[in-house]
Amino acid sequence: MSLTTILAIYAAIVSSVLLGWNLYRELHDRARVKISVSLMRIATGADGRQFAFAFHLPTGNASADVHVVVKMTNVGRRPMLLQGWGGEWKIPENRKDKFVVISQGLPRMLKGHESHQEFTPDLSVVSPNIKALYAWDSSGKNWCVSDKELREADEQARQLASDPEDVSQSQG
Repeated sequence: MSLTTILAIYAAIVSSVLLGWNLYRELHDRARVKISVSLMRIATGADGRQFAFAFHLPTGNASADVHVVVKMTNVGRRPMLLQGWGGEWKIPENRKDKFVVISQGLPRMLKGHESHQEFTPDLSVVSPNIKALYAWDSSGKNWCVSDKELREADEQARQLASDPEDVSQSQG
């Protein structure tokens, strides 16, 4: 084989690999959202902004109520418009199988790797009757909280309801 043939074969292989990589990247380059849920207390800082911290920590000037905090993070590179959040009941309540949580900051455009938090004092959104908890984007796609996180939040809410002092001592 001549040097020209070897270089032509090498160039064909390299260009095929690069074409494959670019196709893969183009087809998988989209917004993806990770949703997490936790129980937290809400406090107001000196600058007037609200922030959340673990519910088992000392309260200081924080509210006495524990809130369900849902964090939505765009883990993709493309921006996306989050429209709202809510969930589905396992057993319908008030003849409805789905619910919507009124949000403070949605709809909101999330750039790549940007996050947004929503909270509600209604602990029933992590009750055992919840089938799914999710946020949806402008295309109508639902992004769900994992079943494991939902079970953990439900367990924490039940422990908190049964004995708040015991939870704060065992967590801290």
